[in-house]
Amino acid sequence: MPGPATNGGATAPRIAILKNTPSAIATVPTSSDSFITALSAVAPGAQLDFYDPIEAQEYPADAGAAYDLIILSGGTADINAPEPWVLKMLQFVRQLVKARAEGRTGAKVVGICWGHQAVHVALGGRMEAMGASGPEMGVTTIGLTGEGSHFFDFAAEKKSYDIHEFHKRQIVDPAPGFVPLAKQNQCFVSNDNSILTFQGHPEMSAKLAQSLLANASTYTQTMREDEQRDIARRMEKEHDGQAILERVVRWVYEK
Repeated sequence: MPGPATNGGATAPRIAILKNTPSAIATVPTSSDSFITALSAVAPGAQLDFYDPIEAQEYPADAGAAYDLIILSGGTADINAPEPWVLKMLQFVRQLVKARAEGRTGAKVVGICWGHQAVHVALGGRMEAMGASGPEMGVTTIGLTGEGSHFFDFAAEKKSYDIHEFHKRQIVDPAPGFVPLAKQNQCFVSNDNSILTFQGHPEMSAKLAQSLLANASTYTQTMREDEQRDIARRMEKEHDGQAILERVVRWVYEK
């Protein structure tokens, strides 16, 4: 199994990013641009390879053995009424867990928003629509558990982090074998420290969030214009996305 790449003595991880958003959803910047900008800031020289599991049905070969990290991005499909590509994604998650247990891959996994939900549903958790409490959009303060305050050392004192949220579904029962790092099922790490999931978007910028908002009629169709303007303003608030991703990169190399 390949070891991590290096860049001038510093670790530069190999990262596979599975883009779970249809190409028809056009934003400026694109979600790929957002990942490149955010990850390059915390891991200069990192190898970033993008895969399309929706249209091209692309996945990393050999359970991602050539990578240090596999990221499952956000998306829009309803995991509870899955299209064929979603079923394939859920099976891929289960295959990754099995391959790691058998020593065939060392890749860790990060699930973001839709990816967070997909990981938990694939491994036995339960998701549902937010109903009257949702959708949740904009930079939001997320309270941490005791384990989370220890894990996210930059947030040890305030016991919370601020992160972009953009979702209308939520995990109500996490998969077995996960430790909550944040309250309200917002962030988990697996017992074996190989999977980390976030309901929020540490990679997201204000411009991407606002571009998504402008094209998210299923999220905003019942909202007044002033409510949408308020959400757009909240998307411009300071957040801890870079600090979270810096912690993720360190976590990749932890046992």
